[in-house]
Order: sequence, then C-alpha cells, then structure tokens
Amino acid sequence: MTLTVITPPSGEAVPLDAVKDYLRIGHSQEDDLCRALMASAIAGIEARYPVAFLSRTLLWQLTRWPDGLSTSGHRLKPMPVQAVTEIRHIDRAGVRTQITAKFEQIGSVLRLKAGEALPALSVGERAEIRFTAGHDRPGDIPQDLQFALILQILQAYMRRGSEAESSTDKANEIKAHGLDLLAPYKEVRV
Repeated sequence: MTLTVITPPSGEAVPLDAVKDYLRIGHSQEDDLCRALMASAIAGIEARYPVAFLSRTLLWQLTRWPDGLSTSGHRLKPMPVQAVTEIRHIDRAGVRTQITAKFEQIGSVLRLKAGEALPALSVGERAEIRFTAGHDRPGDIPQDLQFALILQILQAYMRRGSEAESSTDKANEIKAHGLDLLAPYKEVRV
C-alpha cells in the first residue's frame, strides 16, 4: 500500500505574519527561517497524526482491499478528506477499470455501496484510490491545529543555537503543550 502525493499543497497553513507576531519578530531578515520552521513543523505533525493542513491530491495504491471497506467502511487518511475523485481496478495486463460508482464517501470514510461487490485483487493486480485531502484555505484549519503548529514552530525557534538549560526546559514545556493540543487527532487502535 503506497500513498503518493500527486498535487502538493500550496500556500501557508498559518500566515507568515501570524507566526512572526507570535515569535515577536518585527523584521523580515528571518522570514526564510520562519518558513523553514513552519514546513518542518507541518511535516512532523502530518507524519505523526492523520491530518493534512492544506489541500493536496493523493493516490493510494493497494494490493489488497482494506478491512471493513464492504461493511462499516474504511477511514481514509490524512483527514479531512474533501472528495474521492476516482477508484480504479488495474488487472495483471494493466487494463484499468473505473469502479468509483461502487463506493460512497461519508466524510473521511469510504465504503462499498450496498449490493455492490469488490473486485478481487489477485496477485499482480491492484486498486488505486485518488482523493483530495486537507483544507482549502488556512482559515478552514481548526484553531487547535493552527495553534499546535505555531507552538511547534516556537519550540524549534527557541532551540536554535541555544544550549542554555532554561531555554531548553521552556522549549520542552511548549512542545508538550502543542502535543496536548494534537491529542484528539491521535489515532487509537482497539
């Protein structure tokens, strides 16, 4: 199972000026640093939590169907899922068959419609699910996610080049608070 970014997100999850205001930076000399810290914080959060800050098109390639797809459904990640745009079955000869109409999307959950059957995925066959995930505009991103992002940026900004123990302790405290904000997004397996 491979998830590939087809169209990457564009824009800033949090406006640069908001980040600079929170970091109390009143000049433009550290704009590149702030952008790099934001990109790093976004990558870290998106790698650990099933969230996407900004909209992107993804392609999920499967060699077997996920559990629950034909009953309760399967939650696509990252969330939020805006739209499932295409589902295809690819046979051993590379023939692609459009099967999108067999499925329904309920929020971030993809489910086989009642009365439909999943095509078998034999050895050498695969399925591809193309979908759009993330928020269209920074203003659509929940405030707790935006604030967690800003706290991760602040934590990294405070740690740069600092070996002072008090600075490191404060940065760790800020990081812990940011992780607390992200706790509701953590995936729990039962």
